Amino acid sequence: GEGMAALLNQTTFYQDCHAQQRRYRELEGEYEAQMLANDKQKVVLARVIARWQSMLVDRLFAAWRNFARDRSRRVERRGAGMARLSRRNRLLGAFGQWRDFTRDAVETRLLEELQITKSQVDVIGNS
Repeated sequence: GEGMAALLNQTTFYQDCHAQQRRYRELEGEYEAQMLANDKQKVVLARVIARWQSMLVDRLFAAWRNFARDRSRRVERRGAGMARLSRRNRLLGAFGQWRDFTRDAVETRLLEELQITKSQVDVIGNS
């Protein structure tokens, strides 16, 4: 009777404890598997973030390189424009000097010819 019931009760209690202990081991295994999966996800996420950061840095350097190249080209174009303007001004200056020299030479020659003509007219008039 009672001894048998107590034995069954203890056996049932032992089996329940053993089942609960197995369940705890299973839960511990699941927890460790989940932690391992989380660690793998963290590694993958860290790689993705590193790749994104690398891409961002690449884009920033590319943008800086493009800006610097465009700025350099603008400065070169401005320098080339200033050089063209300087050459043009030198040419205009040289042309202006030539024009003034030519005008002065023509004016001098005309005055000389006028003097010669006047002297010839005076010679003819005095004869």
